[in-house]
Amino acid sequence: MKKFVALCLYLLAGATTNYAVEVQRVTLKNGSVLRGYVQQASNGQLTFRSDNALVMVGNIKVSTSEQQMSVARLDSAWIKWAEKNDAFDGIGEGRTLVLNTISFHKDATLADSVAVDPKSSKNEAPHNFIYFLKQKQSLTNVRVLEEGVNLKYLELTPNVYTFTWDDVAEIHIDRRPKTALSGIDCQYKLRSGETFEGQQAGETANTLSLYLSGGRMRSFNINDVIKYTFHGINPDLDIFEQSQLLDVVTTTLGAPVRGIIIEQNYSSDKDSENYILVQQESGAIQSIKMSDYVSTMKEENPKFKMLTDVILKEGEVLVNRKPMKFVNVKEENDVMALDSLQMDNVIIKATDGNTRITVEYRNASAANVEMFQLVKVGKKTVKKKEVYSFSYKDLVNAVVRPREVSTSINKTTKAEYVVTGQGVYALYDARKQRAIPIIVRP
Repeated sequence: MKKFVALCLYLLAGATTNYAVEVQRVTLKNGSVLRGYVQQASNGQLTFRSDNALVMVGNIKVSTSEQQMSVARLDSAWIKWAEKNDAFDGIGEGRTLVLNTISFHKDATLADSVAVDPKSSKNEAPHNFIYFLKQKQSLTNVRVLEEGVNLKYLELTPNVYTFTWDDVAEIHIDRRPKTALSGIDCQYKLRSGETFEGQQAGETANTLSLYLSGGRMRSFNINDVIKYTFHGINPDLDIFEQSQLLDVVTTTLGAPVRGIIIEQNYSSDKDSENYILVQQESGAIQSIKMSDYVSTMKEENPKFKMLTDVILKEGEVLVNRKPMKFVNVKEENDVMALDSLQMDNVIIKATDGNTRITVEYRNASAANVEMFQLVKVGKKTVKKKEVYSFSYKDLVNAVVRPREVSTSINKTTKAEYVVTGQGVYALYDARKQRAIPIIVRP
């Protein structure tokens, strides 16, 4: 039963930059590589929801056919792959890409299978990967990369594959980037009493591994780990905002328990004394004995927030993630005049109601402190010249206060402003008598 622990909870480890839930890379012993996540784990059989897959079919009897797909009919994943691999025929809008249909022979479902009837007892052997492939009638819109003794194909659309732990060479998770501001870390407690904490990195049939601080990595024998605890890396977000997937745990006791597994204990040799803790969205925590456990399913979490940071140098400023240029501010009596608008600076499209302005800059000396003042500017005639300007009175009475100011572990301060209507604003740096003009217009 302990293998359930590591596999299921690796799904909580990473935060990616894609919309697809791709938190694991599974390499099978036959050379296939699947990217996505384990959707269900039960009795040694794993159901994997792939977002893309490189599959080695082996010597199963199949037939293949080709179809020329116009670039207009291809999704963005195939277009990107074809451009990267110089696989298009033709030019421009007339480009086409060869995709394949793979048909499995009917007699292929009977040979070389070690699996049993799916209606048989759960104590019998689960279906392995080769058996699963043989059950498929056909695959469409894949790209055959190798034919001959073996068949290898690439699939860039979602699919579901089934395999067992005997099929798995390794489960791998990429290290979180330094700019990730949400995600899950894990702490392992060993039989020796030692504890190690970090992002989960990978798993084989017998080992687990963690990414530790300082760029290090450590592996463990799975039988040496007796307790697993999980927590979000961002203290300002709850764990449901930092996990891409939810756990749905089925037991022998009744209705499934939906939430996030936050702890598993394996200190005893008896399943009746080992347990998992599932935190539900209400905040309630339910303990489940491993002797009552049946299976776990995963589903995508609608509350997940993918938060990313930027790493900036001193003096760099981004407005809505675009690099900014300062203009000088000259004081004439009570008037603070911008020497230009720098039209290549940010032009933000106004919304019907409130328009969000996000300012990011490096602030290594003080956390959660606003370095600039956002003030609306207007046209004024100074020395017979029309300029955009604001006054000291405006800085006292008419500045836009940030709704939130926060500083990340990378020393990047983010200030969130909301303005109404249209117009020209200045992000004013009083220390250096300069400003960033920001134009809000339709």
